[in-house]
Amino acid sequence: LAASALAALDDYVTPALGFMLGSIAGLALILLRVDSDGVVALSYGMALNGAVALAIPLLGIAVRARSLSTPLSAARPGGGSYGARLGTMGTGISLPFALQAIYLICLPFAAREGDGALTTFGFAYLISSALVAVTASSLGLVTAVPLARAGIDSAKTARHVIASSWIALTVIGATAGVFALAGGQIARMLLGSSYSDEVGAELGRLVVVFSLWAIVAVGVSVTFPLVFVADRGRALPLIAVAAIALQFVVASAGQWLFGLDGLALALAATTGAVLAALLAGLHALAPTARGLAVAALTIAVGTGVAYALPALLLPAVAAAAVGLCIYGALFAIVRPSGLRAAWLYLRALA
Repeated sequence: LAASALAALDDYVTPALGFMLGSIAGLALILLRVDSDGVVALSYGMALNGAVALAIPLLGIAVRARSLSTPLSAARPGGGSYGARLGTMGTGISLPFALQAIYLICLPFAAREGDGALTTFGFAYLISSALVAVTASSLGLVTAVPLARAGIDSAKTARHVIASSWIALTVIGATAGVFALAGGQIARMLLGSSYSDEVGAELGRLVVVFSLWAIVAVGVSVTFPLVFVADRGRALPLIAVAAIALQFVVASAGQWLFGLDGLALALAATTGAVLAALLAGLHALAPTARGLAVAALTIAVGTGVAYALPALLLPAVAAAAVGLCIYGALFAIVRPSGLRAAWLYLRALA
C-alpha cells in the first residue's frame, strides 16, 4: 500500500530503496545468526526485511505529507463506506492469500518424505520465491501506474507481461544454472555443515525444479496488478478458492509420483492455472502464453549452452562461476530480440 501510494506520486525510488535495504538487512541478519539459531534465523531475517521495507516507504509518505501540508482528513475515505472498502480489500487480498495457501498445502505432503525433507522443501521455495519477489513483484507494482495512465487493452496486456517476464526469467535462468552445478556447496556454505553433499545436492536439484514454478509465478506477479487496472477483480475470490481446491489434488498426486520434485511441479501447475485464469479475464491468454513460452525456451537453451561445458570440465563451484560468466556474456553478445524489445519497452514505460 505504501509503495502504491508513492508510485501514484511518481516516486519509485523510495519503495525500491526500502525493498533493497530490507533484503540486504534481512540476509545479513540470517547469515549472522544461522549458526547459533538455525532455521529460526530465517524468521528473524524476514521480520527485519519486512520492517525495513515498510518503514522507508512510510517515512517517504510522511515527508511528502509534511512538505505538502496534507491535512489529517486526507487519510479518511473519500468515497464509499469503510465496509465497502474492506470488501474491496478482501477481494484484492484473496488471491495472494490463496497463493500462500497452496504452498502451505504442500507442507504435510513434504513431511511424508522423511527427516529433513520439509526443511529442504522450505529452503528451496524460499530461494525461488525470493527471486520472484526481487525480479517481478516490485517491477509489476511500479509499472502498473504508468501503464494505467497510458490505457490498457488485450494487446498492451500481453506486451507488458511478456516484457516484464523476460527480465525476470533472465535472472532465474542464471540462478537455476548455478544451483544445478553447485547447489550442494552453496547449501553447505549458507546453512552449515549439517547439509551434507547428498542433502545439499537435493536442495540444488529442487531449486532447479522450482524454476518452473518461478516462471509462472513471475507471470502472476506481473499480471495481478493489471487486473485492478482493467477493473476485472471481481473474479479473484473464485479463482482463489478454485486454486486451493486444485492444489489438494495435484499436490497429493505429485508427492505420490515424484516426491518433493512432484510437490514443486504441483505448485507450478496450480500457479500456472491461476495465471491462465487471470490472462483469460484480461482477454490476453493466447498471445501472452506464446510470448512466455518463447522467453522460457530461449532462457532454457541459453542456460544449457552456458553451463554444460564447464560442468564437464571443472569442479562444481568453479563450473558454476565460469558458467555464470558465460551466461552473462552469451546474452550480452547474442541479445535475443525478445530481451531487447523488453528492455526498450520498460525504459519507455518508465
